[in-house]
Amino acid sequence: VLASTHMDEHDDFDRAWNKTNQNVFQLRCPHCDSLIPSTEFGDIIKWPHKAIKTKDGYNYDKLKEVVYMKPPCCKKKI
Repeated sequence: VLASTHMDEHDDFDRAWNKTNQNVFQLRCPHCDSLIPSTEFGDIIKWPHKAIKTKDGYNYDKLKEVVYMKPPCCKKKI
């Protein structure tokens, strides 16, 4: 399994992707039943930055408690 935020055409990931059937992972919205393609995950995953900010960086245990998705289909928190 390869996973990436593809950035560079002709890099290793791009060459591997071009050899596949190029299926995209999707989630189904539990509120409206729409499909949410993985290409949108980076835009819809949200968290209150102040809630996880520490003097040394971020509190990732707290992040698990406050992270949510807000899909474009119905804008309801998941």
